[in-house]
Amino acid sequence: MRSAGPLVVRFVLVTLSGSAITACAVQARSLRSPEIVRFEMQDAEGRRDVHAAGIEDALVSQYPTIRTLGLRVLARSEERGTSTQAASLLGDVDEQVAGWAGFALGQIGEAYGEAALLESLASVSRAPEQALLALARSGTASTAQGLVRFLDDKRSSVRAAASLALGLVAKRDASILDPEVVHPALAPLLEAKEAEIRYGASYALSRLAGPKAPALLVTVLRDVDPEVRINAARGIGVSLGGPFLLDAALSDPDWRVRVDVARALGAIGKGSPQDVDAAAQRLLRMSIAELGSLAVASPLASGTALHVLRAAIEAARPMGEPGKRVLLELERRSSAFENPAPETSSDRARFECELALALDIVTSRFKRVPRCGDSSILAWRRWSWEVQFLAKRTKPDLKRLLELGTHADSRVRTAVVEALGQIEGDVATQALLGLLDAEDLLTVSAAASLVFERLAQAELAPEVLGLFARALERTAKDPDPTLVSGVLDALLALGPRAAALEASVRALGSDPRTPVRRRVAAFARALGHEDARIGASPGLATDARPAPYHERLRAEVLTARGTFELELWGDLAPRAVGSFVALARSKLYKGRVFHRVVPGFVTQGGGERGDGWGSPGYAIEDECSPVPFVRGVLGIATAGRDTGGSQFFFMHARHPHLEGAYTAFGQITKGHEVAEALQVDDEILEVKVVGLEEPSLGQPRRTPRPGLPSSASPG
Repeated sequence: MRSAGPLVVRFVLVTLSGSAITACAVQARSLRSPEIVRFEMQDAEGRRDVHAAGIEDALVSQYPTIRTLGLRVLARSEERGTSTQAASLLGDVDEQVAGWAGFALGQIGEAYGEAALLESLASVSRAPEQALLALARSGTASTAQGLVRFLDDKRSSVRAAASLALGLVAKRDASILDPEVVHPALAPLLEAKEAEIRYGASYALSRLAGPKAPALLVTVLRDVDPEVRINAARGIGVSLGGPFLLDAALSDPDWRVRVDVARALGAIGKGSPQDVDAAAQRLLRMSIAELGSLAVASPLASGTALHVLRAAIEAARPMGEPGKRVLLELERRSSAFENPAPETSSDRARFECELALALDIVTSRFKRVPRCGDSSILAWRRWSWEVQFLAKRTKPDLKRLLELGTHADSRVRTAVVEALGQIEGDVATQALLGLLDAEDLLTVSAAASLVFERLAQAELAPEVLGLFARALERTAKDPDPTLVSGVLDALLALGPRAAALEASVRALGSDPRTPVRRRVAAFARALGHEDARIGASPGLATDARPAPYHERLRAEVLTARGTFELELWGDLAPRAVGSFVALARSKLYKGRVFHRVVPGFVTQGGGERGDGWGSPGYAIEDECSPVPFVRGVLGIATAGRDTGGSQFFFMHARHPHLEGAYTAFGQITKGHEVAEALQVDDEILEVKVVGLEEPSLGQPRRTPRPGLPSSASPG
């Protein structure tokens, strides 16, 4: 394992000296009102100002909530050089504060922070769980290997966090973990009595594939916790286990498990030629069982059945001839059904069109989609399916795609941009480059965010740099920061090859919009300017963002399938909640749709266009936190850091890789079954908001905060 060396010594010295300074600072600043400090931190967080006058006051406040607010400024700014401040609170007597300190170090991602986290775990850590997860997000390969030793910790929460951390490492880069070491260490945890430990172990095994994983995961395919069963099915598929291992879950009572069983069968059928027939047979069997729910009068039952059928269709399409037979049999059986109940007719129409698109792709004939479904299928959506067909057929039809690129509906044009990004070859690359000069700035931004992946590592031609330069100039002038952010993300990915545009990029370094400044600083660092900083907002942003809302609220989302209730966490994510509340009270969400549904993952909606692109004309900063993205948690959809707007999503199940990357701003408290049955293009009838009480500061600290003990080795 790599030694922290001088970093640990430096960390201990800074912590000890910081404790001495703190003792004097507390007395000198004791007259400052905690409400004033809280206001200063809320303002500093919004401006991403890690040098705000009140930051030191906040970090030594007697109130744990104020100390947490100071750490939130550091965590959400992610500014380099602030790790020492966050590390000073790793040993805080308040576990929430210590947890936020660990989280902040993971977000900042500096070597000093890694050493501090290792030191805290090697001695006394008030929040070892957050330290472990922070290391999983930002630690090195040697650090990742060290996580294994925490799998036999006496504390159940630590064992759960360590296994989850290993899963996150494996998702980021499985090559840095040795399955021969990790699998035997995880196996006993699958039998733990605590569900959180079994979840963490099954998650890690599902991400760290290997020949031994299926035999381990099949033991929890009947676990009482459905999310453990989800991980088991997913892991068996990733590791290409035998299809028979999934037999126990083909009719699982939880639709989310059945979705991942269908995907696992698809993965096995695609990746294991000797098992493709057996996988296809099981896929057909479970699909037939779901068909009956489409004809019943319950929009909730039909909605979840459609989730499973969509997963089955997507799984069958790449399975070759056996998969084609599954799709044809589903078509034959569904055509024999009588007319569905009015309440579920739209679900039946969606199923017909999903199946039609898959069959048109595998047969290379676009004949079913134009006549599938009924009037509930939106006209632009049908055009977008033709775009998908043209891109996914054996030989993509670029000529027809480019014709559709001039379609009157901007949503169709954007679908063409996305399709071009999926097609290999110079012709598609040149088409995307040409769109950098398009009249529609959203098309320009979308093309930039896709084309950089297509460019070779060689030096960029002057004419290509010229296209990017014009795209940057045009999008930077638009008040919507998400447009220029797409271009800046492309330039950041191009790195030194885009050095000729450095002056144009760095001219935006004083832009009042956080997402712009963040990308300018990252671009400068990519060119070797290690001292580049994001910096505080130099003034008011040019967009009209709603004011933050710092209270907890309740809300109701009314849909044709029913109503589900929300709790909004204004105390945790005030900008996200402020935006959501303002949009809801202005009736902006009325009539908007859920445009993206990934069964078992998320449902997303609230966008103006209904296709996932566009924004309300402003962007809100990310407000990441240690809150886990479990079933029912609400998140803000983004197109990169600090580009949130009106679009939101909610989780179908836990997906730990979102934690620390997206803003969690609330949760569904009632009506999960309604929310989870929603389908693409289901409308939001209305969002109603009601308030809750203001959160308190918490109890003041009565005992001195101890320094963090040192250790000779980081462990």
